[in-house]
Amino acid sequence: MRKPAVNIEKIIGEDKFKEYYNLGLINNTALRNYKIKWDYYNLRSYQSKYDAIFILMDKYYLSYESIYSILFRKNSVKTRGN
Repeated sequence: MRKPAVNIEKIIGEDKFKEYYNLGLINNTALRNYKIKWDYYNLRSYQSKYDAIFILMDKYYLSYESIYSILFRKNSVKTRGN
């Protein structure tokens, strides 16, 4: 069973998020990727898979391969060793 997507726009509007963002604790790429996934989740309710990807390509100025990779690659957490 998949977890429901979290509405990122609601979280971004919160004061704590803004504070963390201003401190540099929010990864901009990860945030953008989550927004893309959220948009895709919403677009799929009335668009085909490919149409949704093309809409996201135009919105975020990314290639098909980039959007596809963001949406469908397995998530891997990169950590730095000490």
